[in-house]
Amino acid sequence: MLASPEVPGEVWAHFSSIRLADPGGFRALSPRDSVLFTWEEAEQDGYLFRAVEIHPDPGRRRSARKR
Repeated sequence: MLASPEVPGEVWAHFSSIRLADPGGFRALSPRDSVLFTWEEAEQDGYLFRAVEIHPDPGRRRSARKR
């Protein structure tokens, strides 16, 4: 699940949507990693929005606050 001020609700996300610089690496993020993502309106497992692509945010390190 992802959250953003631009999206009016939480966003469902699947690990296959994660895009990393190393295409051979495992698609994983750690809790509280800051990311950039594109989304679409779609009902998925109780969410109204679904992430299309998720990219680690190179301008930010892990945030200490809970999202």
